[in-house]
Amino acid sequence: MVNDRTAVLQRDSRFAWSTFGIHIDSTVHEFVPNSRVGWFGKRTDIDAYHTWFLVAASRACQLITEEVAKGPGAMAIRTSDPNGMRKGHELWLNSLKRLSQK
Repeated sequence: MVNDRTAVLQRDSRFAWSTFGIHIDSTVHEFVPNSRVGWFGKRTDIDAYHTWFLVAASRACQLITEEVAKGPGAMAIRTSDPNGMRKGHELWLNSLKRLSQK
């Protein structure tokens, strides 16, 4: 697993991370510089695929996210909070925006 923040992101890069108290092991599947990155995320009860699309805009960048997930853990999240995934992505995007504007 890559834990070095200076590592170069590329296809087949592997990284471990945590979000909302969930540990995830991920592998980059798609990588097109300045355009898109997609990765598989796994844990024992969730299999997910995330894609980030980067769209150039006048003096800015728009980031569009997509995610699909399956497994008992994904269903439990959906059952407990049907809007949880949308809220999570919104939090990530707002945090990324705030960090990029520093």
